[in-house]
Amino acid sequence: MFRKYLDRYILATGLSLRLFGLAHGSLWHDEAFTGLVSPLPWDRFWEALLGDVHPPLWYLISRPFVHLLGNNPASLRLPAMLCSVAALWLFWRLLLFVGARREKHNSESKIKTAVPLPPELLAALVLMAISPLQIYYAQEARMYAAVTLCCVAMLYGVVVDKPWVFGAGAVGSLWLHNLGGIYVLAGVVALVITQFVRRGGVTPPVHPPVPTPLHPPLHGWWIPGYISAIAALPAVVWTWFQIQNVVGGYWIIDHTVGSWLYNTLYCQLAGQGVIDSRISWNAAIISLMLGLGGLVLGIRERRWAWIVLAWLPGLIILALSNLVRPLLLARTLIGGSPALYLLGGQLFDTKRRRIALALCLAPVLVVGLSRHYLLDRRGDVGGLMDEIRAEDPQVVMHSQTGGWILMQWHMPEVEHVLWDGAYSGLSNAVSERTARALGMDRAALMDLTRPVAVVFADYALVSPQERQGMLGELDAAGAELAYVLADDPYQRVDLWMLR
Repeated sequence: MFRKYLDRYILATGLSLRLFGLAHGSLWHDEAFTGLVSPLPWDRFWEALLGDVHPPLWYLISRPFVHLLGNNPASLRLPAMLCSVAALWLFWRLLLFVGARREKHNSESKIKTAVPLPPELLAALVLMAISPLQIYYAQEARMYAAVTLCCVAMLYGVVVDKPWVFGAGAVGSLWLHNLGGIYVLAGVVALVITQFVRRGGVTPPVHPPVPTPLHPPLHGWWIPGYISAIAALPAVVWTWFQIQNVVGGYWIIDHTVGSWLYNTLYCQLAGQGVIDSRISWNAAIISLMLGLGGLVLGIRERRWAWIVLAWLPGLIILALSNLVRPLLLARTLIGGSPALYLLGGQLFDTKRRRIALALCLAPVLVVGLSRHYLLDRRGDVGGLMDEIRAEDPQVVMHSQTGGWILMQWHMPEVEHVLWDGAYSGLSNAVSERTARALGMDRAALMDLTRPVAVVFADYALVSPQERQGMLGELDAAGAELAYVLADDPYQRVDLWMLR
């Protein structure tokens, strides 16, 4: 009985992990941006988004939650949690279909009576349910869990031959993220290859082969495709308009093949929470083995849809990062993770492999999840807020837009301004159009009524010249260092006081 319902227990575990600690910790910069934009009046709402880097769907989804449940961490993160749960459920339905086909059933109607999932598919379900990366973005007030849901929908549509599900996933991806088109391109390539295989171009690896109806390629896909294209066209135009207006750049420097493998395999399978742990090298080896080993087995078994949707988006982003501008991050690759879990799950096909891989992977997953729940990976700003309130400043000045957004959401009762001499890189990550809609005013350091609290975010990638210039200006103004926040390994935040 336990074996029969094991997949349901895995689903329940995944749901519990996504619910637990949903409101824990402070928001970070990007989440705070969602919290500032979502409740704006409609005119300022659209003005802010026209200058943003992403299409508006995620903010439209978050808006009713904020109005109905309040502007707090739980209500802001709830849509992501629901999207992640929906993605897990749809991924499970896909696994049931794949398992039914292996049992010589070629109809989706047989899914409900399918035999228990084989170990390879159960392993894929476990990775989707408890991967630290999936849990992290299920509890972040951003669109990445929704992008994952759309990519699972495209994968489901290709494998199960459901045009409308594929179309919904493709349209949703384009309306959610500025890189959604990369996933749509990968989905279309996977669809064409899969249809070619099914219509007799290549014999599918089913033993014995299951007969399929003889239809022309993409039979039944044209009408859903046209309607989806019409629904997606405004999103493409919107994104192109944003590209012309946003002047900011990304701060990612490393976009080598090694970084691509790191973000594709290490982060997607092991999560980002094991970076600073003692098992990081073990996690890297396990991730490499699961990813590349699954790729080899996928090629041998001709799992073309899985391979394309797992690897093609990352290859496109790697190419764009080197030819145009850096885009390579774990979160921009999260849409390929469900197909990657399917590929990695194939390695759990024998009892010895299952035991060995489970023993190696279990510590990685436990450490990643523990660090997510026990340590605030977003960076807790509670201590910094207490220090600012203790100083009782007239105004709080910020050295970059991310800090302004973060503290404006957490401390709306205090006036916040952006340092007029802020360095160019991150201070331009928000366009002037969005800054106006948010009320982000600039001011010179010496023009403010004292006392002034200056929050100086010293990012590691800031040039030494910019850093020294700002520190020199603080010193000339007579500022005193009052507080240092250095919990985040990528960032140091200093609080200076002008009295």
